[in-house]
Amino acid sequence: HRLQMSSLAAPLCRRLQRKLAPPAATAAQKRFLNLHEYQAQIIFQRFGVGVPKNLPAFSVAEAVEKAKELPGDDVVVKSQVLAGGRGLGYFKENNFQGGVHIVPKDKVGEVAEKMLGKTLITKQTGAEGKPNNTVLLAEKVSIKDEKYFAILMDRSSGGPLMIGSKTGGTSIEDIAAADPTAIIKKP
Repeated sequence: HRLQMSSLAAPLCRRLQRKLAPPAATAAQKRFLNLHEYQAQIIFQRFGVGVPKNLPAFSVAEAVEKAKELPGDDVVVKSQVLAGGRGLGYFKENNFQGGVHIVPKDKVGEVAEKMLGKTLITKQTGAEGKPNNTVLLAEKVSIKDEKYFAILMDRSSGGPLMIGSKTGGTSIEDIAAADPTAIIKKP
């Protein structure tokens, strides 16, 4: 009699537990914190982190106008896709090399035209690439010393992971492959 009762009770208990538990406790947790560089820059500015003056542009005409608002003769034009390796990538439709360019202000429209509405292919996007519908225009600054810092979601632990390196620049993956000791990771 006891065996028959437990075989009935177990499924009933599981159903009851599922109904009493909040949905988040029974579902796989998902996080959707994907920020473009220009969005992260806005957050940094709000919290007092020093960043170069920058402005997002969503059309060629807007890029030309906003470039005039930045100091200096040259402007950094950066494609905005959710992938790394943008500077080393290329645009599928026109084979334009590089998703990051330093150009004189009078060339911003020409470069923005080659980037906006096009598909950027990088090491991280795969052959299908990612659509680029925004460019970030930034003042050109001299970089004395560059570092790398990121907070990402670690899939293996399901929590945040801080990654840093005294060797900054592009292609942090290549730096890590060449010298794993150059990267510090802290959960």
